[in-house]
Amino acid sequence: MSATPKYSSSSGKPLRLLQTVPNEVYSRLIVRYPHQTDRDYALFYREAATRLAGTYSGQPIDDTILMPFLMLYRQAFELQLKNFIRYLASVRRRYHDSAAPSLSSDVVGERLKKTLGHNLAKLLNELLKHYEALDLAEPFPSGVKKVIQMLHEADQRGTAFRYSGEMPESQDRADFPALAALLDEELGKLIAVEDWIDSMYSAAPSPEEFE
Repeated sequence: MSATPKYSSSSGKPLRLLQTVPNEVYSRLIVRYPHQTDRDYALFYREAATRLAGTYSGQPIDDTILMPFLMLYRQAFELQLKNFIRYLASVRRRYHDSAAPSLSSDVVGERLKKTLGHNLAKLLNELLKHYEALDLAEPFPSGVKKVIQMLHEADQRGTAFRYSGEMPESQDRADFPALAALLDEELGKLIAVEDWIDSMYSAAPSPEEFE
């Protein structure tokens, strides 16, 4: 599967925040690895959201986890969409249209950063363009599209779950376990679609074999 571009600090030095509390007991160890991708981070945000949801007990204090929970899932969807877009562009570039300038990794990366940004609706539309260009046997899952669209409606700039004052004045209620299950299921489907495409193309002959 296509790897997400790696980014590093200009200094390359270890994080001072983590170096301040060095580990001496294995059972207390936590590690940051330098070569993790956006897909990895999407899975990490999903895991964090799942663990947070696991603390839910049906008490009023649980209202405090809702916004952090939504923020984690929104970030997971955003990163997975971006990773998937890079991957689909790489598949199109390698197997279908190697000469298309718009599919180069640099152009795709620049478009993700400067044009699409944190906008989930734009990211979804970009993903669907690549998906449909491959003329795949299965349509893109409608449930995934619906959840991404609803997340976008709730947080169009990527800041509404992080800062106060950007949400509607309504007092909203929901079944939290059902909400957690919905977000986890649809994110899982999004990841599974990428894996499905990867399994098909990884079994295909490399274009170089026909040269």
